[in-house]
Amino acid sequence: MNDYRIKAMKLQNFCGIQSLEITPDGADISVYGDNATGKTTIANAFAWLFTGKNASGTADFDPAPLDSSNAKIHNLETSVTARFTDGTEYRRVLTEVWTKKRGEVTAQLTGTKTAYYKDDVPLKEKEFNADVDSLFGGAEKFRMLTAVGYFPAVMDWKARRKLLLEMCGDVRDEDVIASTPEISELPGLLGGHSVDDFLKVAKSRKTALKKELDTIPARITENENAASGTPAADEIPAVEAEISALEKQEKDIAAKISAYNTPSAADERRNALRQELEKRRTEYLSEHNRRVGAYNIRLSELTERRDELYSERSPLLVKKTSLPRQIDEMKKLNQQLHDRCDEIRAREYIDGDTCPRCGQKLPPEQAEKAIAEFNQRKSEELSAIVAKAKTTCHRDMISALESEFETVTASVSALDEKFKAVEEEIEALRNSKPVSAFESTAEYAEITAQIAAVKDDGETQIPTDLLDSQKDIADKLAAAKEKLYKARAAQDIRRRIAELEAQKKSLEAEYAGCEKGEYLCEQFIRAKVSMLDERINSQFRTLKFKLFHEQQNGGLQEICKVLIPCESGLVEYENANSAARINAGIEIVNVLGEYFGTRLPVFCDNAESVTALTPSDGQAVRLIVSEADKSLRFEA
Repeated sequence: MNDYRIKAMKLQNFCGIQSLEITPDGADISVYGDNATGKTTIANAFAWLFTGKNASGTADFDPAPLDSSNAKIHNLETSVTARFTDGTEYRRVLTEVWTKKRGEVTAQLTGTKTAYYKDDVPLKEKEFNADVDSLFGGAEKFRMLTAVGYFPAVMDWKARRKLLLEMCGDVRDEDVIASTPEISELPGLLGGHSVDDFLKVAKSRKTALKKELDTIPARITENENAASGTPAADEIPAVEAEISALEKQEKDIAAKISAYNTPSAADERRNALRQELEKRRTEYLSEHNRRVGAYNIRLSELTERRDELYSERSPLLVKKTSLPRQIDEMKKLNQQLHDRCDEIRAREYIDGDTCPRCGQKLPPEQAEKAIAEFNQRKSEELSAIVAKAKTTCHRDMISALESEFETVTASVSALDEKFKAVEEEIEALRNSKPVSAFESTAEYAEITAQIAAVKDDGETQIPTDLLDSQKDIADKLAAAKEKLYKARAAQDIRRRIAELEAQKKSLEAEYAGCEKGEYLCEQFIRAKVSMLDERINSQFRTLKFKLFHEQQNGGLQEICKVLIPCESGLVEYENANSAARINAGIEIVNVLGEYFGTRLPVFCDNAESVTALTPSDGQAVRLIVSEADKSLRFEA
């Protein structure tokens, strides 16, 4: 167990404290003071020393002192030093950086810098943080072990829950099932899924099943309405027999009518002319198709060539547009870097022989060292700018881009000429497309005129009753076929209705199975929750943790709430009084320290509200409001 205790701690120009030294020598300490005398500042200083943030973990925390107008007091060095009982000492120092530019009378504030020390040995930020992490395990763990309210009130509840499960060990699914007989069927339903995944699948499948089940009644009704009033399936054989008989009658009458249609000489002449007309049409179309084919091939070749030119031209157009912008940006950057070099070269060192704190003359060797360091920084900045210019905006790079722009411009112009020529050829080809139809030819007009000139040589009349009988049979046959079509369609509809009803039963059975699986999973989760609660709560002396909340729909929602005992039972942390929250925080810090194997000083703010403070395993720093103490007072 690593037990880090403060032997001495010193604050210099930190927030509202100009200078303060605390020497608890590893023992618990009580800090008394009226409001705004700096009690919480001590906790913030200890946190800032090791994490760079205040005790609450605020990222933009600035410890620099402010004047009565809430303006920052300049030219001060902010520092915090802590020495532990094992002799190790850490120090963080924050200073302002002032720079005087060439030609200006006064120096300007250009930023801040932080220095880190361990046992007076300077460390880089990365080295300092790595050393702190190796001791305390990182900023998050540091806050958990030093601030009594961080874990139960500030820390994200999911992270809090995860840590509790890691501390106490998760419960195996097999153990939960073995200890709960009513969910013994669950393993057979999971099918290789975890309980959580199976529950998600079951809920998702239930939603899909319900959506599908909701549509089936309407689909059945729709099909029943479509089948209403149609012939029954058992009528189909009779209708098929009727159609067969009518088709035979139709064939017999057609044979009788055919006997009256023996071709005459005029008919034979007209037929011969029509055959000649079709022969000429075929010959014409063959030649026409050949010419159209040649047209299409040429048009395809030209279109393909145009597309190739377009594809070749598009990226060049993009370059032609983007290159001037790149050249302009590179020239601007070159000028900016050049101006920056001039600015750095013009920078002069000020106050080279005067101490910034006391105003006295520095020893010559220190003054010379400061000037040398200043010149070295100037040289390094200039070298960095020159190196950047070589890789980003060198004149040779600009010239290369300008040359490339000229080449691209010439290429685009050449491609534009080729593109225009191909477009003109395509337009000319389209204007010469072969469109003449055979019906517009002289041959067609001549043969059709000959057909029209053939005179009839008498026509045999077909008996009217025979034609009427043919029409009557045709009407009956059409009606019978329509009836057969409807009967077969109705048969398919009734088959579909039966399929929908069977599907409905199958989906209902599957839905019931999903509900059963969901119920077993929820029972599993409840059993697991009970086992987890028992295991986690056994780690704490008085506190309990609530890891799940039962919703109105019966489901369980993951949470992580701290429950504190009270006269009526248990109360949630945020609803407890200040004393109960502080004691709960100390109990949590004690358990976490045991788990992490690390104890740190524990800062208890508002400790005046607690009459019986829970003992801390680590060093306790009690911050107590005392109206009588207008300045800080310390008691061991």
